[in-house]
Amino acid sequence: MALDDYDISPGALGEIKTNVETEHDHIATKRKDLSDEVDECVTSCKMPQVASALTEAWNGLLAIQTEAAETRITNATTALGDVVRAYHNGDQEMMDDATTAINAVPDLEIDDGKSV
Repeated sequence: MALDDYDISPGALGEIKTNVETEHDHIATKRKDLSDEVDECVTSCKMPQVASALTEAWNGLLAIQTEAAETRITNATTALGDVVRAYHNGDQEMMDDATTAINAVPDLEIDDGKSV
């Protein structure tokens, strides 16, 4: 069975997936670096109010947004692989599942929250 409603170049999708995964590794490193810098700022801060504001900025905004970006990238690269497999197999249900996965809201696990 063919999926006639799709115009897909599996080779191009594979290359895109590889490039995105490489960039994802860089994002994870930069997130860790940013987290370490926030820790350093909080530790060196002489005013508890400022340290608290920095911690709140990390926990309430930066950690959530970077985690969301990382999770969406992981979901997208997984789904790209699923799309290629579905296309090769001519499997519409698998293609629908991949499409749903790409559009899913990320399930976030913030494991580097901070406290003052």
